[in-house]
Amino acid sequence: MLALSIGFRFLFYLGFVSLPPQGEPPTPPQQDQPANFLRMDNEAHSGHWMRWGFIGFILKHALLAAIIGITVLQMLWRLIARFSVFGKIYKADSIMEVAVSGLLILKLLGNAYISSMRPRWKIVLNYLPIIFSLFFSLAVGIGDIAQCWY
Repeated sequence: MLALSIGFRFLFYLGFVSLPPQGEPPTPPQQDQPANFLRMDNEAHSGHWMRWGFIGFILKHALLAAIIGITVLQMLWRLIARFSVFGKIYKADSIMEVAVSGLLILKLLGNAYISSMRPRWKIVLNYLPIIFSLFFSLAVGIGDIAQCWY
């Protein structure tokens, strides 16, 4: 259950970073243009992954795959006795946690940067609890990596 809770926590973060900042006005839908995931969609809210174009599309799905991978590696490490030592499975999981946490922090800061709302410090202030929580995940992952190699 702990392995699942770690996966669900990162899944929550993934959903949270795709929301618009609190108080940002909604954008009107465009009905006359066909959907194209290769271009930047400047009409989407600042938290929308397609606002970053193809890079956002790839990053969103890569992060989802990494979150699933973190959950699977956590399950392997906790349930199978031969993987319960600090080995390759634990190292891979820790590296993935650091990468996912760092990318999610950068996405939140990117949301604040491209938002049309002013002042930006208010947006960052609203994001501060989640950023703080992601920094804990980042620190735990860095600590796990340090423990494995030293």
